Amino acid sequence: MPIIALHELEPGQGGVQVYNSYDTLITYGVWENLKKLGGDLPVYNFERSLQAPVIDIMQRGFLVDPTARELAIMKIDKELGKISRIIDQIVSVVKGKSIPLTEKLDKFGNPPKHPKPLLLNPGSLPQLQKFFYDDLKLEKITKWTRDGIKLPMDEDTLKIIANYFPARPVVNAILTYRNLTKQLEVFERNIDRDWRMRTTYQIAGTTTTRFSSSKSIMGSGGNMQNINGNLRHVFIPDKGWKLYGIDLEQAESREVGLIIGLLFGDWSYLDYCESGDLHTSVCKLVWSEFPWTGDKKQDRKIADREFVNGKSYRDGSKTLGHGSNYLGKPKTMSLHSGIPVNLVAAFQEKYFKAFPGIHLWHQYVKKELQTKNRLANVFGVTRYFFGRIDADATLREGVAHMPQSATGQRLNLGLYRLWQGFPEVQIL
Repeated sequence: MPIIALHELEPGQGGVQVYNSYDTLITYGVWENLKKLGGDLPVYNFERSLQAPVIDIMQRGFLVDPTARELAIMKIDKELGKISRIIDQIVSVVKGKSIPLTEKLDKFGNPPKHPKPLLLNPGSLPQLQKFFYDDLKLEKITKWTRDGIKLPMDEDTLKIIANYFPARPVVNAILTYRNLTKQLEVFERNIDRDWRMRTTYQIAGTTTTRFSSSKSIMGSGGNMQNINGNLRHVFIPDKGWKLYGIDLEQAESREVGLIIGLLFGDWSYLDYCESGDLHTSVCKLVWSEFPWTGDKKQDRKIADREFVNGKSYRDGSKTLGHGSNYLGKPKTMSLHSGIPVNLVAAFQEKYFKAFPGIHLWHQYVKKELQTKNRLANVFGVTRYFFGRIDADATLREGVAHMPQSATGQRLNLGLYRLWQGFPEVQIL
């Protein structure tokens, strides 16, 4: 085999074989240096071992019911038509314009496929900016990026805009329209000839050890991780098989309780998680003045009473509890949840007093980032942080990473053990 001096070649010389060889050697060189960091070889080996079950899943695909798929598309189209008319009606009032005539029915008398609003495109950044900031005169919500200040119109921004009462109906309609459009994309993607939808899973696709997914290697399918719950009936088991779904209950909250217990010997939060209904238990703790009975069913009814903006006290405990665990500030949490700032602040004061270990954990993460630039979860899996260590965003990312990565690792371990130890189970 001839020896090729790569450093003597001009760009473009050597052909595909030389290019691929060079690419492989560069990757190998990176790996040689990564090994010098030490400590994470078991993690790397485990992720390599996950390739077997993941490839098995990707090859098998998920059987789709053709009739249910078509009915789902028709149902989504019908909903899109309703939402489109609502958006047009609201925008016509704001702009003082009459609603244009809708597109004509086809020769069979059917409405147009995938009807869109005629006065405001829910996916158009310039149109949405003009409507909210010029027509409704709302305060602009800015975001700093590498390219300067931007005026985004993503889901988080729209939820903040929805706190302005005049904008709430159209924001809700826009978010619903976008959600329906995403669902439609899933069902209209190419399905393989055997009526199975396939995807590509990236084992190392996220920093939290959870998978990410996209189109299959043949270009069919798509992201299989965000199928709306009321449309999952389109995916069916093979003949002679039964379909089961497995999930973890209050996984991240339990991880937070485990972390605090292991670090500081304070098991109170985990005890509340294991009480059977964490969010009702937190309600009882924060709103101690309510007539709690000690009976789980009766207390759940009390917790389910309306709190604010259509949310129950239990909903509020769930939203504010998760946000507080992950360093949410009262003002920010108020904007995202619709719960007044004073109520958020009062909740946090009682919440952190009841669970002092949460604050201790936050301080632990801050110290670890500032002194070591890395964090390890309960499995010992280490992640290095390359952002500004003194930035609030990095601290929030670090706090969220510990329970989220452990939850992902736990799911991956369960997946591997199920695939390895139970050959009679087909993982979809």
